Parts: sequence; structure tokens; C-alpha cells
Amino acid sequence: MKPFYNSTFKEDMIATCAFIDEFLGALGLESADIDLNKIASILKGMRHDFPCNGGVENASMFKRVANFMSYFCAETPIVTSMPAGYGDLSNYKLNPIVAVAIGFNSLVGSTIYKGEGPCIIKSLRISTHSYFDFLDLLGSGLSPHSHIHWVSLFLEQLVYKSNEGIEYSDFVYDDKYWSDVSLSRA
Repeated sequence: MKPFYNSTFKEDMIATCAFIDEFLGALGLESADIDLNKIASILKGMRHDFPCNGGVENASMFKRVANFMSYFCAETPIVTSMPAGYGDLSNYKLNPIVAVAIGFNSLVGSTIYKGEGPCIIKSLRISTHSYFDFLDLLGSGLSPHSHIHWVSLFLEQLVYKSNEGIEYSDFVYDDKYWSDVSLSRA
């Protein structure tokens, strides 16, 4: 079961809380202060107030995951701070770290074309530098309505980088396009 967009709100709540518990446990946190009302608000809000045309039912998995991550980071349901002793990671907020873990995990096994087409097989690969920059972005007070497309585009490019050959095949800008443009101007 994925952490969100399951058949029912109850399934979403159970799966999301279980993922958070398991992830924080793997980090070595024996306990954490988590606002379950905020988790519920995130899971309800991301379905009913989806900021893209066609709503959640017609959105790609990239937009669904970006919406969840944006809501999660905006609501900050994890009150506990990232503890010391984790190197550079200790300098970052715990909510974006968890949102990225949930988001990346949710993309694996998803399909690219709204329920059809190639499946994302491999986990996402991201450099340490890009990961920390992404955590900075997610922890900087973003909102689902203002940032879903930026987060979605970034996730999509990470998926294509990590899973060769599954991206859309129609390109607007590529080497051939630019050579055709250059020739037409000559």
C-alpha cells in the first residue's frame, strides 16, 4: 500500500503514519512528536484542493507526489527536530527529509502516463548537493498552489535520469530542433 491516494482516507492515514514511524525508526529516533491532526489535514486537503486542472483523478503521479510533498512541508506535522549526529543532514528540518523519503518511495512502481505506459522501476538517484538543495526548497515555506509544478518537474526529471528510456518521446527542444532553427535563420 502506498502512503497516499489509496482507496480511502483511513488507508491513507494508516499507510502514511506507518511509513513515518518506520522511517523515523530507521533514522534511530525512538520517539517523535507528530501532530496527527495535521497529517489528517494534509491527506484530506491534497485530495479536495488539488491545484491542477482536472483534479487529482486526472493528474500524473508526479503531480500527486509533488502535491503531497508540498502539503506535508507546508503543514509541518512532525514537531520533533532533526537530532544532532547525522552530519550535514542534522542542519535540515525533519519534515522535508520525511516528505522526500515518502515521495521518492511512492514513485517507485508508478506508471508514467496516468496509469498507463512504462513503470518506474528503479529508485530515484539524486546527488548529495541536489538533495540538500531540494531539502532547502521544501523547507522554505512553499505552498502546494505556488510550487506543485516546480516540485513535479524536478521529480519527473529525477525519474527520467534514474530510469533510462521511459520519458516522453516527443521533444520540443532538442539538438535537431535547434539545428533546424539555426538553418532557417541562415
